[in-house]
Amino acid sequence: ILSNGIFADDYHVVTIDWNPQRSQWFVDGNSYLTIDITGADKLEFHENFFLLFNVAVGGNWPGSPNSSTVFPQKMYVDYVRVYKNTDAIPNISMVTPSNNSVFTSHENITLTADVQFQGNLQAVNFYQGEKRIGTTDIEPYSITWRNVSPGCYKITADAITVDGYVSESQTINIQVGELCVDAPYSGNPVLIPGSVEVENFNLGDPNSAFYDTDIVNSGGDYRLFDQVDIEACSDENGGYNIGWTETGEWMNYFIEVEETGTYVIEPRVASDNSSGALRIEFNGENKTETLTVPSTGGWQQWTSISSSPVSLNAGIYTIKVYIENGSFNLNRIDIYPPNAQPKLNLIYPSGGETLGKGTIQEIRWRAILVDDVSIGLTTNGGQSWNFITQSSSSEFGVYRWLVPDITSNDCYIMIKDEANSNIRDTSNSAFTIDFVNSVTKNGELNYNFNLGQNYPNPFNPSTNIKFSVPEGGTSDLFQNHVRLAIYDVLGKEVALLVDESKSPGTYEVELNAESLSSGVYFYELKMGSLSSIKKMILQK
Repeated sequence: ILSNGIFADDYHVVTIDWNPQRSQWFVDGNSYLTIDITGADKLEFHENFFLLFNVAVGGNWPGSPNSSTVFPQKMYVDYVRVYKNTDAIPNISMVTPSNNSVFTSHENITLTADVQFQGNLQAVNFYQGEKRIGTTDIEPYSITWRNVSPGCYKITADAITVDGYVSESQTINIQVGELCVDAPYSGNPVLIPGSVEVENFNLGDPNSAFYDTDIVNSGGDYRLFDQVDIEACSDENGGYNIGWTETGEWMNYFIEVEETGTYVIEPRVASDNSSGALRIEFNGENKTETLTVPSTGGWQQWTSISSSPVSLNAGIYTIKVYIENGSFNLNRIDIYPPNAQPKLNLIYPSGGETLGKGTIQEIRWRAILVDDVSIGLTTNGGQSWNFITQSSSSEFGVYRWLVPDITSNDCYIMIKDEANSNIRDTSNSAFTIDFVNSVTKNGELNYNFNLGQNYPNPFNPSTNIKFSVPEGGTSDLFQNHVRLAIYDVLGKEVALLVDESKSPGTYEVELNAESLSSGVYFYELKMGSLSSIKKMILQK
């Protein structure tokens, strides 16, 4: 590496230039090694690292010390400098909800992040703890976290650039309901038919949400401070598994059975021996009896074991996975009707709706045994189709969509299994894309939910905000109570402009910001489960 001499002759600058695509090593500015770190076998280069300075003595290459070896030996370090390419890394912060917010049980909660970045983003993801609960690639970066169960949650977001750089937001603590009770880790019970990922056991205290024989997460890859032993999993679809199981340990999960019927319960297991056993209880009732875990040939060699068919009534259950005899790994628990087949059910838009052109809408569906979906749109009754997205994870059952700037009353959405195009569903009837406020056949205005950009923007000290309240009654999508609030970049509410019931129509309010400091602010319009957020700039 050195053109002459040895390292002990002088100080040398050793450099690593590390980005999501490659790592390159230099000595005194001369590159001597570059490796591509984008492959699946280089995942460790995308984890957190620490610096280690090592004065090694002996080894296979130099050989063992002998009488000629000089002791003591010393390493002199003048400095260690770590730089971050701030131009390549976005700056992300949670905007709503504000820290320590309290919501009513089963409320729909809007999560919004602000991203300051000049380049192109791949996605903004939202998390409860370490479980991703939603994603979007459309600004403003916001999702609706629906029907959230009572409990206390920690919300974060991250932004990923198209080059693979990732930055994380601050953590927002929120409470849903009156107490910090045991809660599903994702905020919602797992829908059945479906799969329970065992690493996502309930939030709560030891001996209430889970029990582990020691207080250390031996795997250390996920939920590090929750004691249960979790490690990276090499089974299909990756993820994590619970390992180091011991007799008497257990984990609780909330599930929601959608339809009364017969189901088969299939834990996915791996073991290097045949001594393991478990059972699964539903609201305290042993539904599986004892399930024996066979030797699978290794701790990451996976197979499914099955219960006898069991009858389950529709409703919400607490299931307990109880380790009767340990020494096996557990990845997930599949709960499906016998011989279940992949299925897609498009929920929204189903037909008859009017969507404002240029607005942001959610396409929602329910998927069973489907990993990824493609979504198409026709505006001519099915004569031709265009992709909205060729690939989206079906995990969340929602895709955030920017409605095109067109006008048509013959629109349909089609959602299909990316792996099998024969598995699909389409809107039951046509829906309309039109102006936000369209005219009915009777000449009356048909108002839709809309939040306009404030004017002027930037402003000092006053600006006006227009919004429209839709027709629709008191369904899940429409409630007549309107709330328009102003937030700073940390998510703190600094002004409340509207907090009352409004009849359908278009309104305009004024914000006087004489008491506020210059900077970026956000304003949010909420009405039932509908919400919209926009950014404005105060320049004094």
